Amino acid sequence: MDLLQVQVLINFRGEDTRNTFVGHLYRALKDSGIHVFVDSKDLWKGENIGPELLGAIKGFKLSIAHLSERYAESKWCLLELVQLLECHRTNSQIIFPTFFKVNSSDVKNQTESFEISPQKLATRSLKLLRHGRKL
Repeated sequence: MDLLQVQVLINFRGEDTRNTFVGHLYRALKDSGIHVFVDSKDLWKGENIGPELLGAIKGFKLSIAHLSERYAESKWCLLELVQLLECHRTNSQIIFPTFFKVNSSDVKNQTESFEISPQKLATRSLKLLRHGRKL
């Protein structure tokens, strides 16, 4: 596979890791000739996630879901992750999870910073349904 044709999307919460791990990963991949997509610093502040981004996610064959302490607080991170998982299921997109200051077991078991209360889950589900998204 020609590295110049490889495209990777990095899904992450910017406040947590943009200037640390993700910044270093981005530079290392770019220096290796890999095309990398990361959102801009102010892309999602106060805006709805763009359908064009959700559609563009379908074009990636590789993605890195970088899960950090406050990742689950970001509705945009979670919406992107849902799209990545759907692409994995339907298009065999490869997802590499990385964990920054969280245990993979916390994500799997939805504990610690990944714990979702029933009330919070219900509120998120209603918002997704109102915007026409599947649960």
